[in-house]
Amino acid sequence: YVGPAGGNQNWDAAASWTNGAPKLGSTTAVFGNLSGGSSVTLDWVDTKTVGGLTFRTASNYRIGWADDQLMLSAWDSGSSATEALIDVQVAPGVAVQGTQTIASRVELFSTTRVRNATANTLTFLSDVHGAGSLTLESGTTSFAGGVFHRGGTHVVGSADASFAKSLGTPDSEIRVGTTAGSNSTLRLLPSATTV
Repeated sequence: YVGPAGGNQNWDAAASWTNGAPKLGSTTAVFGNLSGGSSVTLDWVDTKTVGGLTFRTASNYRIGWADDQLMLSAWDSGSSATEALIDVQVAPGVAVQGTQTIASRVELFSTTRVRNATANTLTFLSDVHGAGSLTLESGTTSFAGGVFHRGGTHVVGSADASFAKSLGTPDSEIRVGTTAGSNSTLRLLPSATTV
């Protein structure tokens, strides 16, 4: 996505994307520097399904609103991917990295991995649910909504994850620091009443 100036924009505006608007589990939505402005909110109707999100930008992105749903799915008959990926990369040659927020509800249809190579916090504002597992691999991630997916949560590597509302279901595992050399942190904030 290298869309027009910031503000509120429509995810489905094909001209804002290099190869048209991403809409399938086999597609990764890539977010770059905006052509004007520094912040944008992408909105849509109903559910968007993608295989992943990649941010490499100085621009600030807000993905969706609370009434939107983003489904992360690695399923595709021709794909060898085994997990969906949210990848916040360091944009080369940029003095200040962008701050990324996923404001829509998120469904983990597939196992999902989150990597954050920047010093900024990746923020999820709404609920996260679904059958897939969630692996937080690096960087700081904050969850303001309920996180009640069934596949289990793994906080590994240098990940620092905080949960403000809830984490997991009675049947899902929570694992912290499961790899050699991990410096992993899981924070349950005082407002996290259901775990």
